[in-house]
Amino acid sequence: MEQPNPRELDLVLTSDGVDEYKRYDCRTYVKCLDVAADRGWYQFHCNDCKAYVAPPIDDPARVLFGRAGARLLKNGHNE
Repeated sequence: MEQPNPRELDLVLTSDGVDEYKRYDCRTYVKCLDVAADRGWYQFHCNDCKAYVAPPIDDPARVLFGRAGARLLKNGHNE
């Protein structure tokens, strides 16, 4: 299995552009958050990562991410 390898991103992301850079549904995403925090990165991207592992379709976390994203967009947090 590949190891997560996030890359530092020198952009301020909005919710409109996040899908181009992030894979929140990846099972290794939390590890990438740890890497970014340890290195003091403000932002990172997942585009070069070969370690992406999609959760099963019935994974409760997958449903929660979908609901959270929809709620943010509905409440205007996309700027």
